[in-house]
Amino acid sequence: MMKPTTRSRSPLLLHLLQTLTGLVVAFSGAVALALPGELDTTFGTGGRVIDTLGYDIVSVRAMVRQPDGRLVIAAACTLNLSQPFFCVARFNANGSLDLPFGNSGRVRISPTNGGGYAIPNAIAIEPTGNLVVAGQCEMPATGADFCMVRLDSFGTLDGGFGLSGWVTTSVSPANADSANAIVLEPGGRIILGGPCDYATVTGVNLHQAARVTC
Repeated sequence: MMKPTTRSRSPLLLHLLQTLTGLVVAFSGAVALALPGELDTTFGTGGRVIDTLGYDIVSVRAMVRQPDGRLVIAAACTLNLSQPFFCVARFNANGSLDLPFGNSGRVRISPTNGGGYAIPNAIAIEPTGNLVVAGQCEMPATGADFCMVRLDSFGTLDGGFGLSGWVTTSVSPANADSANAIVLEPGGRIILGGPCDYATVTGVNLHQAARVTC
């Protein structure tokens, strides 16, 4: 007798999985289990969350999942067609805004150090629950620089972090730097990494890193 191959068993296994899923749904009465790759219909509306956060344009740039299942996004947002600034929003595990966070679930942070636009590219959670958001900020004297802010777990800007809550670092002489990644080191130090434009000086574009002690 021929032994069933893995390929021949696959339809049977799939049928059993679907049957078991149906039984779980039938017995629970309120729990719907999605197969891998399907939208989780318990999240948002039909598995989707669409929210302008009260701004004209919102471009989500980074997201992180907290240990409790809540999701934090960092976005570039504009209000009244202004320059983009950092926006941070936190959602519950079911996709609803976490209203105690910031202003009804959202925070908009404009540079307090005389800068222009601010576009976030990365977000990380410190062991204390604080949020670190980093990206690219336009500064009057040095152009586009690495920049970051820190928020507490309630979405309040940490005014003791850097200059009035902002840290900016000019890495390249061409003034075209962008922090695209964050690494949190033990002891509170933060490493930012991203591209820096040396083309106008050396003809080469490089990736650079900067470390900040907090």
